[in-house]
Amino acid sequence: MVDVLKTVIEIGLEKPVKVLHITDTHITESNENDDQRMKDLIEMRRRTFEKEGGHPPKKPQEYLTEAFDLAEAEGAFPVLTGDIMDLDSAGCRKVLHECLDGKDFLFTAGTHEFQRSSCTPRCCPLEEEGTYYEDTREALKKEFLWNWDSDSRVIGGVDLVTLDDSQGFFTLGAYEKLKNEIEKSLPMILFMHVPPVCDTLKWPPYVGENKYMRFSQEEFEISRKTVGLINTTPLVKATFAGHWHCDSRYPDDQPPTFVTPGTFAGKVRMIEIR
Repeated sequence: MVDVLKTVIEIGLEKPVKVLHITDTHITESNENDDQRMKDLIEMRRRTFEKEGGHPPKKPQEYLTEAFDLAEAEGAFPVLTGDIMDLDSAGCRKVLHECLDGKDFLFTAGTHEFQRSSCTPRCCPLEEEGTYYEDTREALKKEFLWNWDSDSRVIGGVDLVTLDDSQGFFTLGAYEKLKNEIEKSLPMILFMHVPPVCDTLKWPPYVGENKYMRFSQEEFEISRKTVGLINTTPLVKATFAGHWHCDSRYPDDQPPTFVTPGTFAGKVRMIEIR
């Protein structure tokens, strides 16, 4: 890997637990089963990430494989927080199988896997009509048999919890999952795709660059309730997210929020919980 960021979370464990946070790999591949529109989009997106990542010498999927090798070598449990593939192409799905089949990890989706709101209209307008988003999501969940929503794993006395906010808001399922995990009375580390800052918003939501992210007032209120629960639950020791392609920390937050850069640029975060 080009850069392994290191973060230590002190919660008083007898034996440390290591977690490798992998996010925003943005696999950009097409093959003979993709139509020309998708091939053109994939090529444009590949150039975008090559430029943003400083023209890294390896493909995103090579860094993803290296990340799993690093996790195995360090005894760290991998958690993936979305945008692992940039578009729902046949080429991306094939590479995803090659990289992740047979691996053990936690996963929650990002804003790109379902080819909805994946780029600004200036790049490539991908807003689809009808039930495209829901149909694509269900198809991927059937093809890749891991939990695409909200999940959890207890390791070394720590509850690792993924919460789905893949479309810019927390789902009802994520809210119910968080409430259920709190009942375990274990220290929790939360993982999601978008950093949990939506409690700073008001209804109607900010439009700006996110005008293609449409959600209802009910969804917005569920999201605010989820963030409120995160911020007021002492068992939640830290949250980790991606989406912004940068290394950021919000130490004034309680719990602290850490944003991990994209694996497409060869960057991951090693978390040691002690």
